[in-house]
Amino acid sequence: NMLDLRGLGIGRTLVLQNGRRHIPGGPFTTAVDVNTVPMDLIERVDIVTGGNSAIYGSDAIAGVVNFVLKRDYEGVQVRGQAGISKHGDAGQQYVSAIAGTNFANGRGNVAVNVDFTHQDDWYASDRPAYKNFAFYFDVDVDEPGLPNGSDGIPDAALVEDLRYLDFSNGGLFIDDVNLRPDGNIDTYLFQPDGTLVLQNGPRVGLPPFAFYSGGNGDNLQEGKLYGFAPDVQRYGFNLVSHFTVSDAFEPFIEAKYVRTDAKGGSVGSFFGGTGLRRDTYRTDNPFLGPQARNLIRSNLGLADGEEGEFFFRRNYLELGAVAHNVRRNTHRVVAGARGQFNGDWNYETSLNLAKVTSRNQTGGNVNVQRYLLAVDAVRDPVSGEIVCRAQIDPSAALPFFGAKDLEYALAQLPQDVAACVPLNPFGEGNISDAARDYLRAEGTTRSKITQSVLSAFMSGDTSEWFELPGGPIGFALGGEYRRETFKEVQD
Repeated sequence: NMLDLRGLGIGRTLVLQNGRRHIPGGPFTTAVDVNTVPMDLIERVDIVTGGNSAIYGSDAIAGVVNFVLKRDYEGVQVRGQAGISKHGDAGQQYVSAIAGTNFANGRGNVAVNVDFTHQDDWYASDRPAYKNFAFYFDVDVDEPGLPNGSDGIPDAALVEDLRYLDFSNGGLFIDDVNLRPDGNIDTYLFQPDGTLVLQNGPRVGLPPFAFYSGGNGDNLQEGKLYGFAPDVQRYGFNLVSHFTVSDAFEPFIEAKYVRTDAKGGSVGSFFGGTGLRRDTYRTDNPFLGPQARNLIRSNLGLADGEEGEFFFRRNYLELGAVAHNVRRNTHRVVAGARGQFNGDWNYETSLNLAKVTSRNQTGGNVNVQRYLLAVDAVRDPVSGEIVCRAQIDPSAALPFFGAKDLEYALAQLPQDVAACVPLNPFGEGNISDAARDYLRAEGTTRSKITQSVLSAFMSGDTSEWFELPGGPIGFALGGEYRRETFKEVQD
């Protein structure tokens, strides 16, 4: 949760806590996550939107937001709230407890706040308004030279309940050889038993690749393919304390620890049959059942004994949607002293140490090199078992030439071939656990941010020494040293 004054960007709004800088909320940002500010300890929020870049630099061009915490809280408070949407999803729960006391005849105070926040994940498939996909499609093309440049027919129309013709969760065969009377191509959907059925529903858009409105196809909104919000759990601990030894010396401390766990996804799974080199499907694939093989061969016009490649697309939802499991830890300690001396001179000095660590585990990734090996399945002429072609034909043992690190891909190739498990892509529920384990690859990214700030200032006037006709000369002196580091390591 990052603030953006004036719409100039989160990097131009400076967020302070008790007038001091706060560590950024996460990797690749300078903005503060205000969810780490203890809500029930806030006394007030000061917002200034002009001229602050002269003091704080370019990260305050839009302004400064200063969260001022309670100074002398005494008592105990427990607060909770919960809510849920009318659809029974997107629930949120919050509970907070704060306890504080004065001591030493009011010269000292200590207050502690703990809170917990939970947000449920929810997806497009949970909502009637979102589980069906609507989009504007071209439905007409005006011929050149028409009066007023138009034939009076709208060129685009909103299509309700859109279904894709080029991807499905169980896979589909696209007949790009035989055109329908309306000029469109036909698509056939693979069923769980491996057979093919014609995709149905009204066609929308311009031929030959008009999509479907309704019918038995998929819209890639199913299950957890399209997420609106992740599951979030946040645990916060905050402490503030001060003790007045004398007017000239009041030590203080602030400490916080906030842990945020977020899990969810908002992108689909792996797509196959995209035209990637060697990402091809052949009629001699041993996983093809007789009905599907005969239909495909007939549509392609293949002669007896002739084999060929066919147009296949699939959204491999069975391999899992891409999901992120993120844990972020925020630590911050501020220690310092302030006071008043020489009548009306004030000072404050503080040391601010903080760090944010983040771990992002990404599931649903697919090892592309292994996929290209596994999808090229053949029957072993000796054992009769279905195997990866590369295991019996050395010429098919090729690396993924699109790899960013081809040298690494080549080094991994022998063990990828040896461990290869053939993939049955035809119909949902037909991918074996062994093939799934062979293909899936989890990624982990770790990052760490540190912030160290040493600051001191003093203000006063010359009334103790002299005054001019207009009064004493006021002054303010200050200095700050700040060091921030960022490191990210990907596997």
